[in-house]
Amino acid sequence: MNARDRIGAGPWHNAKGARVAQNVADLHGDTLEAARRGNNMTKVTAINEKGETINGVGDTPNRHDMLTGSQLDGTAFTDGADHTCQNWTSSTTGTAQLGHHDRTGGGNTSWNSTHPSRGCSQGESGRHRRRRVCSTASRSTEAGAVVPAAIKPTVTRQALEAVDIRVGTIVRVEDMPKAAKLVRLIVDFGDHQRLIIAGVKQERADARELENRQALFVVNLEPKTIMGEESQGMLFDIGYAADGVTPCLAVPERLVPNGARAG
Repeated sequence: MNARDRIGAGPWHNAKGARVAQNVADLHGDTLEAARRGNNMTKVTAINEKGETINGVGDTPNRHDMLTGSQLDGTAFTDGADHTCQNWTSSTTGTAQLGHHDRTGGGNTSWNSTHPSRGCSQGESGRHRRRRVCSTASRSTEAGAVVPAAIKPTVTRQALEAVDIRVGTIVRVEDMPKAAKLVRLIVDFGDHQRLIIAGVKQERADARELENRQALFVVNLEPKTIMGEESQGMLFDIGYAADGVTPCLAVPERLVPNGARAG
């Protein structure tokens, strides 16, 4: 599966409303004209969800590396080598292709395909996870053909409409020291806040990077007691490790009111 086929049609804007790219061809420079013009991905525009500038070349520490696993045109590599830390499942052996959000260093000015990581361990690739994008590859057979997860059984529209998914802002992330994966999320839904326990600790170097970000939550799920605490909903994120996809937040393309319904 190619990363460029999983990101929508565009346009894409940053947290301050500046347009980064108009469409997929603009983002990847598919035509000679688009390549000459270039997209608007720079250190100035490639800000985080809080509107903050991400460190790049000349800053300490330098955090311009982004995990992508892609070639210059946003497609997956076809050389049989590992460019995705074994479909984003390895924390030891392998390498991952990296891009630079500031388009500086590494021998070219590509934002999505500059050089491979030195490895997949926390020390070698963990420092890049703050700029991690969702996985660019799904599970594959030995021959390399993409094998998506099986589609679940059909449900009625009434069953789907019964699920209430809302946008909420993660106000605070609190560690649960006795849990290997779990953290407490204090989530603002506009007219109230809730405690939601989520297993996000192992998916990122610091779960506190989720603070002040909007995400999707199932809010009418029956409360569940987890390690003695009541979780009042469920984080609705994207990706399953079993499918070779490192989970990441489902984030609105622009800021919307907390409590807004999804569907």
